[in-house]
Amino acid sequence: ALNLDKSIPLTVVSPRNHFVFTPLLPSASVGTLECRCIQEPVRTILGSNGSYLQAKARTLDTANKRILCESIHNELFEVEYDKLVIAVGVKTNTFGIESIKQAASAHDDVFFLKHLAHARAIRTNIIDSFEQAAIPTVTDAERRRLLSFLVVGGGPTSCEFTAELH
Repeated sequence: ALNLDKSIPLTVVSPRNHFVFTPLLPSASVGTLECRCIQEPVRTILGSNGSYLQAKARTLDTANKRILCESIHNELFEVEYDKLVIAVGVKTNTFGIESIKQAASAHDDVFFLKHLAHARAIRTNIIDSFEQAAIPTVTDAERRRLLSFLVVGGGPTSCEFTAELH
């Protein structure tokens, strides 16, 4: 993005105002790196050559070259374009196991690790667990429970997170 033709104006539509270097999310989630070290603001990358709209694209009208967008405040607006690049985000794949999605939304101690907010939540939970385990009145059984972490998944993210946590 830094080497783009400055004579071409760009508009970025995204619900997040930053980009994240996702391979470093495990490091940020345990405190090896600060979260701010793995993110780059969209506006910094665009510079004076572009504009940023915090919204989600809802519908695409290719005949009229327009996109209907919805802001984070639920306001609808259209953006016209000459050339369109679609770069969709990611969603966590739960491999059809509905209970995982339900657990993550219903409990504050079940996490995914795809976004910066996830890394922050995991880090806060780990710190809170250690602080709570340090209280003198906590039983040994409760301390073991507080300091036990279950990591599910055998992919790169879970392996890297486990290594960082260790």
